[in-house]
Amino acid sequence: MKSRLLRLAATAAAILAFFAARARAVPIPFINCGQAGDIISLQALDASIWPPRGGTAAPLEAAATYDPGTGNLVTLRVHLLYGVDWIFEATGLDIPVVDGFVTLPASLPMTLVSPALPIPAGPANVLETFSGGSIPVTILSKASIGQAVTSAIVTVSLSFNGNPGFPRFEGVGSGMAHVQVTELSGQEVFCMSYTQPGESFVNGATSIPTLSWEAAVVFAGLLAAAGFFALRR
Repeated sequence: MKSRLLRLAATAAAILAFFAARARAVPIPFINCGQAGDIISLQALDASIWPPRGGTAAPLEAAATYDPGTGNLVTLRVHLLYGVDWIFEATGLDIPVVDGFVTLPASLPMTLVSPALPIPAGPANVLETFSGGSIPVTILSKASIGQAVTSAIVTVSLSFNGNPGFPRFEGVGSGMAHVQVTELSGQEVFCMSYTQPGESFVNGATSIPTLSWEAAVVFAGLLAAAGFFALRR
């Protein structure tokens, strides 16, 4: 209970701080590429700083995971604030990095990780701070969800300087994102696209953690022991 109250107090403090600086808040110049009947209708998408600076991506940021052996991209996770906090993920990829650049398909299918479905209808006002770089950016999203979202087919397009994909490490230029979510019925949940001047959407250059040979042997032994005791039971 105490921790929940502390979280609520922190959220309230963040909201008060954001609105105290409301005169400096900047509407994000995104394109609503959806239709009049979209399930999510956005009334505001404001940033405490725009464009982002210091390597921070917002309101969309992505994290890439690379295979330490091949150096290829294997997982891409996208966090987007649009009405609600969305997390999408594409796994099982095997995309090479050529001259420091990851070339993505023109449209990458992704799966919904969060929030859990169904997403209830009603107002959705969210304040989120993106802190992937040295200068955090706080985003306020105000939206209306017209009906419960019960399924999600997700496609994401990311480009950098007009080329589909992104640099593995920091690059000079601007990123462009296009995200579309539809239900299995074909009804559109939302569609948005925007350009982020001066920053890539993808933070960091992480790799899959690997076990040392000794750790791998110990781990295999533990698995074998667990299997042995499971059989005895």
